[in-house]
Amino acid sequence: MASAVNLTLNHAEHLTLGAYLFATGFVNGFASLISIFVYMRYPAVMLTPSSIPELSLLISDFCIAWMHPFSGLSAIKNKWVWGPYGCQLYSFTGFFFGNYQCLAVPFIAYDRYIMAMTSQHINNDRNHRTYFHIVFFLAMFSLSFSIMPLVGWGRYSLLPTQVTCTIDWTFDSPSYYSYLTALTIFLYVLPIGISVYFYSKILRHIKSNEITVHWAPAGSEKMVIGGCIFSTYLAFSGYGIACILPFFMSAYDMPKIFHILPAPMAKLAGMLNTIFYVWLNPHVKDRIKKIFGCKESKHAVVKYNTRDSAKDDDKLIRINTDSEEQQR
Repeated sequence: MASAVNLTLNHAEHLTLGAYLFATGFVNGFASLISIFVYMRYPAVMLTPSSIPELSLLISDFCIAWMHPFSGLSAIKNKWVWGPYGCQLYSFTGFFFGNYQCLAVPFIAYDRYIMAMTSQHINNDRNHRTYFHIVFFLAMFSLSFSIMPLVGWGRYSLLPTQVTCTIDWTFDSPSYYSYLTALTIFLYVLPIGISVYFYSKILRHIKSNEITVHWAPAGSEKMVIGGCIFSTYLAFSGYGIACILPFFMSAYDMPKIFHILPAPMAKLAGMLNTIFYVWLNPHVKDRIKKIFGCKESKHAVVKYNTRDSAKDDDKLIRINTDSEEQQR
């Protein structure tokens, strides 16, 4: 099909995009690695059931960050340099971790809802074993959608910009449209709806009971919740728009910007997730301060309602340097 719009990038655009991809890969990878290290460095305090979905999201961000140089080098070279098999592998890997991120967001919202409600009946299922099972199920669900384009339901392909590979939104076929419809419903619309539901319940509970939560600064709950809900979905919205527009017009008639922006926008997910899930979390922020030798909050108290063992029931952990030194 002849292109109705010139979708190629000039040399300056290729260099700019390549530099951006390398830079975001380094920043996102470093931020995710530091965040993961915090959880591993203080296991007695950090490795609660709540850490399982949070860590899985950070690990996903870290893995995606390692993919940035591959598309970054292709952008600088003005062509995809990894061959057809590399294109399929790159697309599959990006889709697997990207899809998982969209599924992890409502899982974290659900966990925070449980902690805010402190319902004994619900908390009976809040333990490491159950949460690992949920992570495994979500990973398999993401894997199933990521494999489908490899076996004929939709397809992965090099984009017209010749910079990156992903789902081929220029593929005008019933297979593509049915795949995209299922993908949109199960990995975008439903996760957003579930996240909004749980976080709205949390906000009402915070307001009516005047409680505090450990994952957001007091008085900033709305901002953090908004960021947690939309950081991932906003980053992937470029792909969403590019994939949906072919329902209404030829992909080759789409403005050039809709072919260029999806990849750079998606690379922001790791940075936004780190900000809203880690750096704005006072509980984690204190641990990061300690690692870099900064002054911590003297009396940060976090309440965990776990059922990992009888001793873990409604456990209070006081986070301060003195108590941790005594424990060691």
